[in-house]
Amino acid sequence: MSTTIRGRMLAIVLGLAVAAPLFACGDAMVPEALTLKAFHGLNVSADGCVQADRPAVKGLFDVEYANLGGGDYFAYLKLTNNLAGNDEPAVGRIDTKGVKVQTIEVTFAREAPWGFLPESLEIRAEAMIDTAEELFLPVGLIPTSVAKLIQAHNDIFAEGPVDLYFTAKAKGKLYDGTDAASNELGFAVSVCDDCMVPCNGRPVEAVCAGAMSQPDGYACGRSAGGG
Repeated sequence: MSTTIRGRMLAIVLGLAVAAPLFACGDAMVPEALTLKAFHGLNVSADGCVQADRPAVKGLFDVEYANLGGGDYFAYLKLTNNLAGNDEPAVGRIDTKGVKVQTIEVTFAREAPWGFLPESLEIRAEAMIDTAEELFLPVGLIPTSVAKLIQAHNDIFAEGPVDLYFTAKAKGKLYDGTDAASNELGFAVSVCDDCMVPCNGRPVEAVCAGAMSQPDGYACGRSAGGG
């Protein structure tokens, strides 16, 4: 074998030896370690906001209220950890397949008239979800910064509220540090500018702090006539 061929073969072998760890040790990801099952609206309780029993079909968000201090558009995300635990108490091994949720990625459908919105946002949201566990995570899916941007383009509401479609995806890490994520799930919110009348004339009995820009942030009493 000539020196040139032997040198080329050695270079190939060394190249493979170097490349193999690069491919093996790339950014690991466990896709859909979590399942995002549904968006739930708000119920007002004596202890503040809690999730509604049934999934929400659609939301309503008034950017005028949001920008007057009413806060983000909130919903509860129903999340389930799909992974099987790997703990072995007999040998002192703990379960590393729990997920620490760190952010919710919201991606807006930017069809007209929503082309001025950012394509996506990373919203901080922290929760620990052990294996086989399910929880409801409250998240401000449309922050007030976006509400201000929408109100700056309020000509889009000339004919009334406009539906805004988006998807949400939970992102975080397993307890062992591996990146993890959920599926994407879509939702629609009817957005308006100063269209909401809390409780429609009935007395307001309670309000969820920070969720005053959406009708499910209010607990309404009976009307003065007892209806």
